[in-house]
Amino acid sequence: MKHLLSTTFAAGLLWLGVLSGEAQGSVYDRIFARADINNSNSLSMAEFMSTQAGSARWTDAAYRFNANDLDRNGLLSELEFRGSRGGRDGGKPTKQETFVLADLDRNGSLDPSEFALTLPQTWNARKVSQTFDVRDKNDNALISSREFGLLGLPI
Repeated sequence: MKHLLSTTFAAGLLWLGVLSGEAQGSVYDRIFARADINNSNSLSMAEFMSTQAGSARWTDAAYRFNANDLDRNGLLSELEFRGSRGGRDGGKPTKQETFVLADLDRNGSLDPSEFALTLPQTWNARKVSQTFDVRDKNDNALISSREFGLLGLPI
């Protein structure tokens, strides 16, 4: 009788785990469906950004997007999105990775619009501009890797 109860209890826990996993999947599926604006059954980076918290930095989201794009096709499938727990898994970039992700034109420095990608999306233009001005030590309207806080040679 004791064995039967423990087996039944274990089966119940397994069943609850499966159901809660399905429930989580359905939450991610609904988020995915809302974000998939063009109904392509995949999310572009722009669509993925709509699933991220407003306080997230674009560079953090881009890092997670890249980490979860398992087939490296520049899109997240529904399975990849669900596997990333709705874009929450994938880690956070290092300071150097943040700089490289934000340097969209690959010129080794950040202009104001690129620098804004390293800051929370909720920051207004004035706050971004003030922060940029503080970092731009040589006043050349660009932030070098050194001004960004990276030591050593420019990236």
